[in-house]
Amino acid sequence: MMSRSYWIVAVSAALTILYTINLAMPKAMPSEVVSAIAYITILSITTASFHQALKVSGWGFRDRLMRAFSMAVIGFALWFAAKLPHAIYTVIVGVEPPYPSQIDAIWVLGCIFLILGLWSYTSKFKILWREAAEPLKHLITLTPVAVFFTVTMISLAAVNPFKLINVDPLEASMDFTYTILDSILLSLAILNLLLFRRGILGRVWALISGGVALGMLLDLLSLQGFMETWYYWGHPVEILAIWGFTLAALGANLYAETFRPSKQETGNYASTSSRKIKRY
Repeated sequence: MMSRSYWIVAVSAALTILYTINLAMPKAMPSEVVSAIAYITILSITTASFHQALKVSGWGFRDRLMRAFSMAVIGFALWFAAKLPHAIYTVIVGVEPPYPSQIDAIWVLGCIFLILGLWSYTSKFKILWREAAEPLKHLITLTPVAVFFTVTMISLAAVNPFKLINVDPLEASMDFTYTILDSILLSLAILNLLLFRRGILGRVWALISGGVALGMLLDLLSLQGFMETWYYWGHPVEILAIWGFTLAALGANLYAETFRPSKQETGNYASTSSRKIKRY
């Protein structure tokens, strides 16, 4: 039986081929339909993968670990909820929805939930900061701040959203908001990668950090593309987003497969709980 990770990669590869076919034969399928299929599919997979990871900690907000995965699932679900009407509108009407719109507000809210989830996970393991060697301790705290400012400055220098501030201040403000949120997400992901540099958790955060980096790269390229009028919904550059979500889904799936309690452990826990109940 093929593992879930192989299925995720296979589906992403199929979506990549779909973009390639659409590029070679533009009349085979409208680019809007290709993009709609790709985003809805990969966001469904990513949300489901983080839901599997959520089963390890359990749903809730009373514990930082539970809060982290619960907020991550909510964040990806909000992104799915934003992309679904966006896709339906674009396919039916033939043009993209107005930008910015309520759809962007839902997407930004999803970003905020993901940021809060990442920070909840980081704060759960703050003890690792105190146990680190003295030079590394300062490096861990300074690196995400340095990454945030570096990535933000490079992004704003490469793709300056304020070029359009006189033309459409609301659109320029939304572009700037997306850049800042992407930088925060990437900084927190890299911070967790520093905390868990080895082993399974190191691989998990390497995958998630890579996914966030690809997502931010797509946002910058699409922003530049809109300014230069070469980007359209369904452009092959969206393959970056597909594989960004794929890496995040693989990270969540690796976490779920590694730390999910075995059936024997679950059975032992249930029998122990039963004995405790009988005793009282």
